[in-house]
Amino acid sequence: ARALAARPWEAELARVTRPGGALIVSTPHRRCLNHMATRLLSPIVTPAFAAVKWLLRRTSEPHTVTHRRFTARELEQLFARHGCTRTGLAGYNLEVLFYPWHRLLPGLALRVKRRAEGHQDSWMRVFATGLLLRCQKGQP
Repeated sequence: ARALAARPWEAELARVTRPGGALIVSTPHRRCLNHMATRLLSPIVTPAFAAVKWLLRRTSEPHTVTHRRFTARELEQLFARHGCTRTGLAGYNLEVLFYPWHRLLPGLALRVKRRAEGHQDSWMRVFATGLLLRCQKGQP
């Protein structure tokens, strides 16, 4: 297991949660197949999308926001160090048709996503782009 350095944000979340209180955290999912496919195919597909945008004379803003991605286990361990116990875990925003297909076929991707949303707690969590962790802070 990879050791995670202490971060002030999770310590503060745990600090302001009363003992016995619930804490719900949403984070990007690091083991999401969509994220892995994007990282793998980006060097190939991004120049092609840029060329199409240039031909169509469309511009877009550069994406400058970055988020730290966690696995379910990392997130659980992070809050366990502050006395929080996991009481629930779910994936959300299931991208079954992942990059670049969800961009090329957005209507189909949305229909497939809607059908998959009811299965976010099953093995289909690998398609979830985000995780929701619910935990309870222990008594002092």
